[in-house]
Amino acid sequence: MTTRDPEALASALGKLATQGRPLQKANTSMAHLWIADPLRPNALARLFSTHPPLADRIERLHRIGGSF
Repeated sequence: MTTRDPEALASALGKLATQGRPLQKANTSMAHLWIADPLRPNALARLFSTHPPLADRIERLHRIGGSF
């Protein structure tokens, strides 16, 4: 009900999943602001994650898409 179009949201998240990529070179002058190492995005990603992984979110949206 919130999105009114779960398939469109799933499509947008799919695009983020394919286009998003970790930093190739991090500026070490900003290291004191890092919660997790940006060069290794999965190091603490699960610990500080506020959302489920994109693949899980996309699957859930496809699942509810037909019931709208």
